[in-house]
Amino acid sequence: MSANGNANRNMECQRARTSVNAPSNKRADGREQLQPSEAVTLDAAYGQQTDRRRSVAHVRGLFSPAEQLKLLQELTDWGTQYNAKRDGPQHVCKNGSDFEIVFGLPGESCCPAGSGIAAAPQKVLHTGRGDLDLPLEYRTSFVDCFRYPTSRGRLRPHVDMLPGWVIVVSLGCDALFWAEEPISRTNSLFAVRDAERLPRREFRLASGDAMIFDGSCAANVLHGVEEVYPGTCPTHLPEAAQDYRFCLQYRQYFRERTA
Repeated sequence: MSANGNANRNMECQRARTSVNAPSNKRADGREQLQPSEAVTLDAAYGQQTDRRRSVAHVRGLFSPAEQLKLLQELTDWGTQYNAKRDGPQHVCKNGSDFEIVFGLPGESCCPAGSGIAAAPQKVLHTGRGDLDLPLEYRTSFVDCFRYPTSRGRLRPHVDMLPGWVIVVSLGCDALFWAEEPISRTNSLFAVRDAERLPRREFRLASGDAMIFDGSCAANVLHGVEEVYPGTCPTHLPEAAQDYRFCLQYRQYFRERTA
């Protein structure tokens, strides 16, 4: 690329950063939160400037109250069986994370046919296909469930480093999920640590919402959970769920072919 081409690219990237980082609504902690229109401006500015492909999508209101109840009942039952020989859910509190492991089940047979938990990934995949280059089928390698308390629930910043797609279904209280994508994609392990990243995008996940993102090294999606909001659990969920956010997470240890 010529010197003029590089200069023009740098100027457009800088304008994109300036547009996205322009003051929007302030959060209670004083940080700025990106607005949807600003995220679109960012995507348009970088779409033709880099080899970046969209790697993250937020699907709002995907699961009905009845479906949420079914999922919550199933994950409660699965958690009871999983922890029957344990001293209850394992508490993870280190490196900025604070949550409990309700269950973790490996293998394609981890989701019994006919269960809501088994059906959820395909529903997310179907709805998210308009935003991302997703496979036609989703074969689950691992499904787990985490419980975040409203008082202290957090998930430290990390990159999953898995070949396939990661699907998250959120139940209970609202949570602030964030993601940072790299400006350029590469399979270098050093790039995971050293990548120059686009501005952080924040997603407020309500009960029944889903996230889907590329978990691969090349996509290099840095993400985490910053906050779980008290008093936001919907009333159609039982009292036992009112002070928690439940995260159903599906992972793939292989890469599915897209259509």
